[in-house]
Order: sequence, then structure tokens, then C-alpha cells
Amino acid sequence: MKVVCIVGARLNSSRLPRKHLLDLAGRPLIEQLFLRLESIPEITGRVLATTADGYNQPLVEWARRSGRDVFAFHGDVNDLVGRVDAVVRRYRADMVVYCCGDSPLIEPDTVSRLIRALLEHPDAERAALKPLPNGKNHIHEGFAVYSRALWDRIAAVSVAPHEREHVGSVLRDSNKIQTRTRHIPDPPIFSELNHRISVDTQADYRFMSEVYRRWYAANPPESIVSLAWAVKQMLEDTALTAINDHVRQKTIHDITRRVVIITQAGAAIGLGHLRRMLRLAEALKERHSLNVHIIISGEERDIRELRSVSHQWLDGDSTTDAIEAVCLAQNPDAVVLDARQDKLSCSLQPLLQRLSERDIPRIAVDGLFELAEHIDLYHVPSFYCGPELVRTLGAKLTYGWGEYLLPDPPPRNPRANPERLLVMTGAADPTGLCEHLPERLERTLHAYMRITWIQGPYAAPPRLPDRQKHEWRVLQNPNNLPEIMADTDLALVVHGVSLFELLKQGVPCVAFDPYLRIGADEWSALARAGAVTLADNATVAVECVGQLLDDWPRALAMGAEAARRLAGDGSANLAARIAAAVHGKTDSGLTGEA
Repeated sequence: MKVVCIVGARLNSSRLPRKHLLDLAGRPLIEQLFLRLESIPEITGRVLATTADGYNQPLVEWARRSGRDVFAFHGDVNDLVGRVDAVVRRYRADMVVYCCGDSPLIEPDTVSRLIRALLEHPDAERAALKPLPNGKNHIHEGFAVYSRALWDRIAAVSVAPHEREHVGSVLRDSNKIQTRTRHIPDPPIFSELNHRISVDTQADYRFMSEVYRRWYAANPPESIVSLAWAVKQMLEDTALTAINDHVRQKTIHDITRRVVIITQAGAAIGLGHLRRMLRLAEALKERHSLNVHIIISGEERDIRELRSVSHQWLDGDSTTDAIEAVCLAQNPDAVVLDARQDKLSCSLQPLLQRLSERDIPRIAVDGLFELAEHIDLYHVPSFYCGPELVRTLGAKLTYGWGEYLLPDPPPRNPRANPERLLVMTGAADPTGLCEHLPERLERTLHAYMRITWIQGPYAAPPRLPDRQKHEWRVLQNPNNLPEIMADTDLALVVHGVSLFELLKQGVPCVAFDPYLRIGADEWSALARAGAVTLADNATVAVECVGQLLDDWPRALAMGAEAARRLAGDGSANLAARIAAAVHGKTDSGLTGEA
């Protein structure tokens, strides 16, 4: 009896590209899944089923390097049923076990029991878990067990596109086939909660990474993560399930909708615009199952967060005709523009007119106010917006403390006695703070401090003092910046996105504006909020750091007030408004807030 397990996987996921090769506890995600399947003794063969296009060649290469069987399908890339059927026929399977390649918590014992049930009852055509009463669900995801005869019927009657794209759709949704099913009971632990355990989005990946991290912190590396243990972890720690409980499950009937984001990055502008658009892209994909493509004007850089997002760099000198061509080639259902007031933003009017003619909603983030007749919605990710702008834009405008586009902060436990100072001078440090600020800190701060200097991707390294009484550490554009922020006691930071990321975490901050970009009214309003200490220049800022260290209870109270004010999720709010625009377009543009 040939029991062939076929793992369907392609790197082209719209919400998390290349997810199967993401690292999971030191191995690719797909390898962790294969290790689980290789522990099932009833399975006689395991085959990775992907497609023969170049984009998926890394999956083929991984399988060959690791000694696993792989089949690269030359047919329609969206024909999953055809791909699996080709493997079934080539390997002459008597029983088919189908597994999704993004389910690294498939429970081996459960699959084993299903296979045995079918082997022991040859009159049955498939094995499945016994349905639960009162609307309860099994937590298992990503596998099915069929007899060869049933599989042949499934392949024959799967005709519609959604039936070819999803294995078993004709059983679950179309009801084209009536089957003789052998049901088996499942241990109660697997129906104690309903939570997604597949990896479709960045949030799912963070969740799964944390599950695997916890397991291998207490178990040998050759073990496999116990699903029963993982369920207990989820039941005991709601912070674990909170990582991805907001993710919307896509259905087979979803119509693919695409949002194009146009933004900028570079030495002159920094990475703030791009970082907040990445946060928005994540919310659009996870909460509303929207496809997202980001067009970035600027010098191309390898940015970790971009690796899992569809994107394209265009040289900063590219014409708006080039940007328009790339944008329209994506056939967008909505376009978001986050561009600083410069030659790019001033030349976007033709694109906006073209989008308007096609009834494609246009959303501007923190700019393009001079083109208000072409914009449907303005989102200003700030607590402040000038009174004249508020009057002019009216209902088109959203802003406020709860509208910042910031990532969810990691856990943080403030220390009773401060010892760590974080210094952030921006992505490029164009005013040369790296030349003199370290010496001022060394000279002014009397108590011993462990100082971490974040060197931005476009910035020069700091000139550290020759004689040091403090402990200095320089990190160049670190990948784990949120965790570094959470571990600091106090921050000295230039005004920008990083300031508000720190404030959202409740970190007491001293901020200044060396670029003189912030208006006097906004600066005064921020000072009155009591969430941050503001300084007129770098010299005064260093003095303010010393004052906060001398009055630590006041610093902690200020940090708590900042976290309270920034407790909202502006990314989720804006994503909901964009989704409403995408799904409810009218001739007049947006239909309203969601």
C-alpha cells in the first residue's frame, strides 16, 4: 500500500511571499513541516509539489539539497489539483495524504490515526475527525486523507477555477461528491480553543516563531513541537494568541483586490515614510486580505521588512511617467501616496487625474494637500493638524493621537533605576550630530550609563570620546530595533517616526528638531501634552537627559502618559477606511469610514 504524502507549496503567497523558506527555529519552515511528516510511520513517500517557474526554483533547490523528493509542475501555476494529481499518478499512490506547506504544527499522531482508520476500513473513501457539537472546531489545519479512488473522483469533477485552486473544495464547498467517510475522535485538548495555526501573514509568522522559540528553549533540538503543548501555551498566555488573532482568514470566494502604495526612502528623507507604509501594508493584508504592492522612489536598499512584501524600487530621479506606468500596470483598486513635499509630490497630478478617471480611490498620507480636489481621503498620522487644514479638508481628514502608523510594541518592564540610554539621530543624520553629541553626553552625564547609539543606514558613525566613563555601543541599522527600544530606560532622539515608536512603548524621551521642520504651534502643542521633554537644540537636550535621570519618577510618569495617548492603532484604522473604499467604490469616491 503506497501512502503518498504530497505537500503543496509555492513561494508566490500574496500576503507573505517566500514564507516556506523563512527561518523557524534555525530551519526553513518547510523543513520543520517535513520533519513532522517524516515521523509518521504509515507514510511511505513524501513529495514537495511546487511549480516549474523560476520564482519557485529555490524550493526545488532546497528539496534537492536536503534529500527530499520534489515535483515541479509545468501546468497552470494556479491549478493545485492538477499539480497534486500529477504527483499521485507519477508515484502511483494508493492513498493520498495532502498537506499544506504553510502548516508547521500539523500533528503527526492525528495524521497517523487517520491513515490507520482508512487502512483498517477499506470500504471508506476518506478519514476525517469526528464533527464536534455546539459549533466547536478542531484546531488542526492543513491536511486531508483520501483513498486513491476518491482522489480520482475529486480530480475529475474539480472544474471551476476555485475548485482547481483548492484541494477538497468539491467536498467542502461545492458538495459535488458524496463520500463514505470514516470519522475518528480527537483528544479534547485539540478543541479547547479556536486559533489559526497556519502561516499566511507576518503576524502568523511572528506567532509561529514564538511558539517554536518557547518549545526549543526547554526541549532538545531533535524533538518536534507538540501541538498539545502549544495549545496549553495559548490557553495560559493570551499574549501569545494576541499576536495573530486579528488576521482574517481568506476564503475561496474572495475576489483579489490590490492596493498600490507609492512612497519614498533615501538619505535626504530617511526611512520613516517607508516604515509606516510597511506597517499599513501589513494591516491591509492581515485584516482585510488585500494584496499590496509598494513602489519606492529612492536608492535601492536591502531592508528586511521588504523581503516579505511585493515591491519595486524606482530611482529617485525617475519621472512620474515611470511611476504612473508601474502603478497602473498593477491594476490597483486603490492607491495610497505617502510622499514628502518635493519634486515627486508636486508632479503627481497627472497620475491622480488618471486614477480619478478610472474611479480608483486615492488616499494621501501626510501630504499632497495642494491637490485636494484629486484626493478622496487624507490621513495625517499625527496628534496635530493645523486649524486651517482641518477646516479646508473637512470630512476627508483623519488625524489624532490614535492615528499614528506605528508597530505594536514588544513587552517592556521599566527599571526602577535607569542605566540605559538610547540615542537616535535619524536615518541620515544630515546635521552631523555624530560629530559632537557623544562628547557632550560623556561630559554632561554624571551617573554611569550604558549608551547605545543607533547609526542610521545613511548616517556616518559617531565620533566617540577618547576617554570614556560610560559604556558605549554603536549599532548600525539593527534589525531588532523594536526590542532595543523596549530594553532602554531613556531615549535622546530627533523628532520623527522613531520618537513616536519610543513613546508608544512608554519610553521616557527627550526630543529636539535639528531640521527645523516642525512648526511652532505643533511644537508647543506637543510640549503641553506632557508625553515628552522637548529641547530647542542638542546642547539643551543633553541637559534635559541629565535632569530626567535626577528625577526618575517624573520620567516614568511621562513615559506612562505617552503610552496612554498612543494606545490606538492608526494602521488598523486607516486600513479599514481603505478596505471600505476598495469594496464599496462609488462614482464620488469613498463611501465612508469603516
